[in-house]
Parts: sequence; C-alpha cells; structure tokens
Amino acid sequence: RLPQAEIRDLCPVIDSLRLIKSPKEIALLRQAGRLSALGLLEGMRLTRPGIYEYQIDAAMRYVYLVNGARAMSSIRTATGSLIRMITSCSTGQRRVDGTTTFPSGHFGISSTPMQSATRIS
Repeated sequence: RLPQAEIRDLCPVIDSLRLIKSPKEIALLRQAGRLSALGLLEGMRLTRPGIYEYQIDAAMRYVYLVNGARAMSSIRTATGSLIRMITSCSTGQRRVDGTTTFPSGHFGISSTPMQSATRIS
C-alpha cells in the first residue's frame, strides 16, 4: 500500500524515551506507588481466618478508589502458610505494581494454611 514506506524497529527509540520522566510523570508514579502500598497494607491488615478473598479485594479496591486511583487489579494466592498479594493501580496513565508475601500467622493470626483458593482459614 505504501511502497515508499520503510519498516524500522522503533524499540530502541521507545526504550530510550522510557528512561526520561517529566516531573508530572514522576509525581503520578509516586502517587500510584503510595496507593499500591496502601492497598497492600489494607489487604494484610484484613487477612485473618475465615475472611474471603473477595472481601479483601473489595477493601483494597475501596482504598484505591477513595485515594484517586483510576484502575486497579489484585491477585492473592496462598501456599502452605504463606500468602502472596500482587497489586497494581494507576493514576493518570502511569501504573505501579506492588507485591508482598507474608506468613498467614502475621499480625498475631494463627498460622494455618488456606483450605481453598477462595477462603483464608
């Protein structure tokens, strides 16, 4: 269709642009990082025997939304007595991911493994 067009790999150019952040971009990344941390802390605070993942997810999403996040996602998995939370939220068009792994006995909670993928016990 465009016989004069030359196809070139733009990855080097785009990669170099990713290294440069404006003060506004830096502020958005810091805000998204703060929100990711707040959501993770809320999720950890709520983790206790008998709570469902959707309850933790709702509380984390509430923290994100009331603090200005525009999009968010979270994943929680458990193996044995460890719980892993992965969260991501964005402000503007900048996204920051946060991850933490902690024992289910954290914060004085008895250390028992998850019985299923959807309920912390």
